[in-house]
Amino acid sequence: MKPSDLSTTSKGLVFQFRNWLYLPLLAFAFVVYSANLRSNPPGFHVDEASIALNAYTISQSGTDEHGNIMPLYFRTFGEYKNPSYIYLLAAVFKLTGPGILTARMVSASLGFAATLLMGLLAFRISSSRFIGVFVAVTALLTPWLFEISRLVFEVALYPLALVFFLLVVHRAYTKGVWDLLDSALSALP
Repeated sequence: MKPSDLSTTSKGLVFQFRNWLYLPLLAFAFVVYSANLRSNPPGFHVDEASIALNAYTISQSGTDEHGNIMPLYFRTFGEYKNPSYIYLLAAVFKLTGPGILTARMVSASLGFAATLLMGLLAFRISSSRFIGVFVAVTALLTPWLFEISRLVFEVALYPLALVFFLLVVHRAYTKGVWDLLDSALSALP
């Protein structure tokens, strides 16, 4: 091993250690972002309760509130709800048990993850860490995303799905060709 290899390796370790220092900052940002989930917004709306009830019944018996086994769409109050969020929430309820805080924490986590992926997408497009951080912080402070991610609605999943799709498209675009992995990843959202 040459001395130049050793200095390159130590620089890499310093860079990796410096990246780990961001974890407490991210944890603090998530705590602030998800503060007061029980009381803000006040109450637990009928649509939120309907989604949480369906997620609970799916997690317990595999049926929705009307007794349908693993439905493709959930019928509630004369309309049909998208199942993606309900099945995700059912998996969380299976692990943790039902609750208002648990249900709203899922939405807050999805919104927070969407803001982080927005920052990652901005970084990959611009190659500037400053722009990536700026976009992520701006997204965290955006009222539209903040309010959506505090309610138990299926639309809380859409910003994350959209940003994930855009990351996959950008990845394929920079490679110049779509491969099987890119196609499979773009079908996930």
